Amino acid sequence: MSLTESLQSFHDYLVMSYSKPTQTSYYRHIRFFVEFLAPKKVTRASQLRPKHINEYLTFKKTEGSKPASLMQYYSCLKSFCGYLRKMKLMSVDVMESVSMPKKVQKVPNVPTPQQVTKLLEIIPVHKERGVRDRAMLELLYSSGLRVSELCDLCVEDVEEKQVKIKCGKGGRPRTVPLTSSALLWINRYIDVTGRYQGPLFVATWNKPITRQRVNSLVTSYAKQAKIPKLSPHSLRHACATHLLESGADIRMIQELLGHACIASTQIYTSLTSEKIQTMFQEFHPRK
Repeated sequence: MSLTESLQSFHDYLVMSYSKPTQTSYYRHIRFFVEFLAPKKVTRASQLRPKHINEYLTFKKTEGSKPASLMQYYSCLKSFCGYLRKMKLMSVDVMESVSMPKKVQKVPNVPTPQQVTKLLEIIPVHKERGVRDRAMLELLYSSGLRVSELCDLCVEDVEEKQVKIKCGKGGRPRTVPLTSSALLWINRYIDVTGRYQGPLFVATWNKPITRQRVNSLVTSYAKQAKIPKLSPHSLRHACATHLLESGADIRMIQELLGHACIASTQIYTSLTSEKIQTMFQEFHPRK
């Protein structure tokens, strides 16, 4: 089977196993990899060797790809090669001798509780669109949702004290609690729009709102509130960090965020440690 045919087969597998954003991302990255190999006359899965993976990662690095992007390329290639072996299209584990790119742990930007309050209160809620935006941002901060999860929500997914995520990252469903404030604004939005079924948050023509639109809205409101470097993902980080600083258990936060591995959640412990250091230096009598 050619690599092009293998790619299509891999895409069909992704559709069955992963969320839409993951399907799109993995398929795009592997398509670029297949196109990279074409001039090298590597057109079949059985021809793949570790050097081809290393050459591609080196090429992407020289193009200017950041460490986080290189990690993503590596993960995509590992998943693709694992699929090829599973389908017996490749007998050699080409990823075994490929070194994982070094990951630079970037500390995320986290707004303070006061900044989050300022952001939420700057939204003009005298219009239907403003009520929608307030409900979205309240939910992002309340439950630490990914933007893709927010966009995929249906009205039926919202319950009295929780919201159901049918397909989180890696295709994992979960149920997350809601704050009373988030529920209040969601219910107000539903009442104002009369939407009692179908997609929860919609844009024009009653189509589900997109990640790009949510990002644009958050950026715009953050600019008005004079809060620098704020994105929808910042509200997810804020949810986790503020919970941890208030004494919440890290395992609970892991479940809330839908992290498959506790290591993904532990970045928030370093954020809290930094705050402890700052407060220690500020308030200790022997500073």
